[in-house]
Amino acid sequence: MQSMIAAPGGSRAYLAAAEKTVRDFAGWHIAPVLTQTLTLNGSGERSLLLPTLRVKAIAAASNAGVELDPTALEWSEDGRIRLPDGQRWTDRLRGVRITLEHGIDDASLVIETISQIAARAELSPTGATREKAGMVELTPTMVAPNAAGGVVLMEHEKVQLAPYQIRAGA
Repeated sequence: MQSMIAAPGGSRAYLAAAEKTVRDFAGWHIAPVLTQTLTLNGSGERSLLLPTLRVKAIAAASNAGVELDPTALEWSEDGRIRLPDGQRWTDRLRGVRITLEHGIDDASLVIETISQIAARAELSPTGATREKAGMVELTPTMVAPNAAGGVVLMEHEKVQLAPYQIRAGA
């Protein structure tokens, strides 16, 4: 998967972990715009919800191994796709394949959030809540109960990322 962030310098591992955390929270890759082939479980319904919030184009599709004409499909930018003429998607697990172009063009807010998570994790990689050396004591900000470091989303970051999150049944 192509990264959202070019990672200069020494914190590549933290940036990669933060980016994965954000993508896992969102339920899809978010950015950049890319062409991807997805293998999905069929819904058994006329509509199927794709794991994306920004479809740009549908290039190919198959339903239970039968190739479909992508121009005959109805789809919306938010990831809903429907078969024509009342047809239904298979109910087979991994029975649907869709090749699509999707992702957002401007991921600046997401990139900034990933950078903040990575920087925080780098400052306290062990999750220590207090460090002391002689007369100097450091108490990092708590990111979760009893956790000050590591790659964890804080509540305000979840709020920032909510518009990019796929919601079940949406």
